[in-house]
Amino acid sequence: GFFRRTNEIIKRNTQQEFAIMYLNLVDFKIINDLYGYEIGDMILNDLVVQLQNSFLKPILVARMVADQFTLLINKRNLDSDKVFTFYISL
Repeated sequence: GFFRRTNEIIKRNTQQEFAIMYLNLVDFKIINDLYGYEIGDMILNDLVVQLQNSFLKPILVARMVADQFTLLINKRNLDSDKVFTFYISL
């Protein structure tokens, strides 16, 4: 899964620095309870697309469990002001 692929990417790109970002969508269960799992999955899929198209430009996005995601990011894409603004906009 995520950790195996991350390890492979890091080994192939020894000159780059990476960061791992963990996202936990707090209380996302409420969405599933109110609208059903099909709608919840559509929202999660949309979130992944937004993440992939964001300034973070993650190399790898993995859904770990239910509403928890892990991203492998090139460290040069991290900017604390942008991360905070992106977090607020979600």
